Amino acid sequence: MMRSIADGKLDIAGGFEDSMGFCLGCLACETACPADVDYSRLFEAARAAVDDDAEKRGTLSRFKRPLMRGLFGSRRRLRAAAGAMRLAERTGLRRLGVRSGLLRRAAPRLAELEPLAPPISRTPSDRLIAPMERPAGAVRHRVQLLTGCVMNVSFADVNRQTADLLLSAGCEVHRAPAQQCCGSLLGHNGDLEGARRMARVEIAAFEAALPMEETDAIIVNAAGCGAFMKDYGHLLAGDPEWADRAAAFAIRVRDVSEFLASVERPPARHRVDAVATYQDACHLVHGQRIADAPRTLLAEVPGLTLIPMRDSTTCCGSAGIYNILQPEASMELLKRKMEAVAETGATMAIAGNPGCVIQLLEGARRFGPAVEVLHPVTVLHRSWIGD
Repeated sequence: MMRSIADGKLDIAGGFEDSMGFCLGCLACETACPADVDYSRLFEAARAAVDDDAEKRGTLSRFKRPLMRGLFGSRRRLRAAAGAMRLAERTGLRRLGVRSGLLRRAAPRLAELEPLAPPISRTPSDRLIAPMERPAGAVRHRVQLLTGCVMNVSFADVNRQTADLLLSAGCEVHRAPAQQCCGSLLGHNGDLEGARRMARVEIAAFEAALPMEETDAIIVNAAGCGAFMKDYGHLLAGDPEWADRAAAFAIRVRDVSEFLASVERPPARHRVDAVATYQDACHLVHGQRIADAPRTLLAEVPGLTLIPMRDSTTCCGSAGIYNILQPEASMELLKRKMEAVAETGATMAIAGNPGCVIQLLEGARRFGPAVEVLHPVTVLHRSWIGD
């Protein structure tokens, strides 16, 4: 269909627009393709073409791009929105709106999506992690840490734990104070120009915190962000001012499991007695080709029994904001995923992406089994450092 669009044989509106909307963007096709077609770039360009065409025809919501850019383009605005959500949680307004049925009567669509709202951390991670932290012993590596947008306000504990693990592995950890969203949510949802603007902001912020030539790695603990940032070189290849800077940035991006599995690690000091199963985040296993590293690290945890999951590389249905845009298809995928989790008998499900964690938490609530859902960083932190 993409080829037909490019050759002028097919209109964007209609079947193609629907197909791009239903596609998960999970990139499993890249893993399966014998010709190594880079579908992620085709997919992003196609969604951008769909949105551009819809904008010209006046059928694209006039709020979509401004809302995405406005919310995720400013850490201050995102923090304010998160603060309002946390206030609603603490005062009981959110619970009241759900239990009383007011939310369902006032906004039925919003009521359906309410369980998928991410948790809000008490304190954002950019207030928990100093701009530069040194390890107790010798400095073996100098790294920068992406604290991100959703991770910063919803998984602040995972960001802090990530910094702790890096410190224990002898890393000097730098947190760029001016960093914002990496742009992946925009790029994956048809706003490539907005994503390019965010990428430039991110690169400049990290360069200001620590020169690239002094940075051993840029550590990311969100699979979707890592996959997108590793492609900054391509994203800004047509920009003479930024192309080389983007390429120098992209080659340093490492998923936290990828990095920790490649360096000298401290001994695991504490047992984590649990039966666990691991769900491969799509943009980690398909987008970044990382499957062994997290399993290697988890296998070193004393007391942890890791049971392989059937179809662990199949998408759980989160897929960025797919669970919001295509809720019925998303929940069908989630139901299948929770059946696979149940087959393992695990009491803990582990996934290396915030969207997957939120989705699996909803799966445990809606379909069962009642499992603890954790990021791999949290499991490693319990073992290396303790609760």
